[in-house]
Amino acid sequence: MKPVVVLTNPKSRKNRNRPNRVRQLQAVAGDLAEVHAPQSMEQLRALLASWASAMPRYVVIDGGDGTLHCYLREFVNTFPRVWESHAMPAVLITPSGTINFVASHLGHRVDCVELLRQLNGRLVSGFELPIEMVPSLDITVRDQDGDERRLLAFACSPAGVGPRFFKHYYASSRPGVSTACLLIARLLVTMPFSGSAGKSVIEPLSLTVSVDGRTLPQSSFNLIGVASIPINLKLFRLFFYPDSPQKLSIIVGSPSLFGILKNIPRMIIGSKLRDGQFGESSGAEMLVEGLDTVSWSAVIEGDVYNHLSFFGVAQGPPIPFVRLGTK
Repeated sequence: MKPVVVLTNPKSRKNRNRPNRVRQLQAVAGDLAEVHAPQSMEQLRALLASWASAMPRYVVIDGGDGTLHCYLREFVNTFPRVWESHAMPAVLITPSGTINFVASHLGHRVDCVELLRQLNGRLVSGFELPIEMVPSLDITVRDQDGDERRLLAFACSPAGVGPRFFKHYYASSRPGVSTACLLIARLLVTMPFSGSAGKSVIEPLSLTVSVDGRTLPQSSFNLIGVASIPINLKLFRLFFYPDSPQKLSIIVGSPSLFGILKNIPRMIIGSKLRDGQFGESSGAEMLVEGLDTVSWSAVIEGDVYNHLSFFGVAQGPPIPFVRLGTK
């Protein structure tokens, strides 16, 4: 096993027009790394299974948060004991996807080609690589059929505005920052009108939500968000207040159109959101369950999970990331 494994996502926003990406990255990586471009989850699982006898020291993700989420999800399910003992390979990530919250949080700006050059230079010279332990979310989702999955992430929206927004966002042929800005403007403009896309985005769901064992008094919610790191959406900055760095950062409630509009300036500068209909807090665990037969969708690192009946999120173990590629 070579010390470095590169996982490149040929479907990521920056890679979809790079048919020779594997060959390009392997030429830069040289003998220190092997490059893989799994075309399916089955191929990714087979690759991870081959690590049973020996693991790489570093895993480079050439993709965005969605690619990172897929890798971590399958790693947790393949090697739960390795993950729980904090012995997983350190991760390097590039801002090569549609969503790049983690790369932004770490300050990573360079493409994977330049990142591999920097990594090779450090390894050949014997320099110690700077490791940052990034807090994570330990997530359990259960669908209406009773199928349960354990996931690992850094940001999620268990219900409401988040997953509804992403369904509209991914319907675009060219998702990106400009598309997100235009979509936000269109949804805000149409929110007052019955039957509109904007109105449907803020429709409340009948849910039971509890934080650290305390059930919230509301019975309907249209906004639930949880993160373990600050989220920079370029246009909006969320979870940037330093309340409790060792706990989950939580936004929960059922804001009206006026409540959302009133907080847009705070979202832009990254300050704490304030409104009587929703608020921000911190905690160690959040549980979301549907009332009666209600099912809903959630979004985790840009991946949408449908037909859910339960969503649980707690503090996960810190994940080792190599801080490299900041310039």
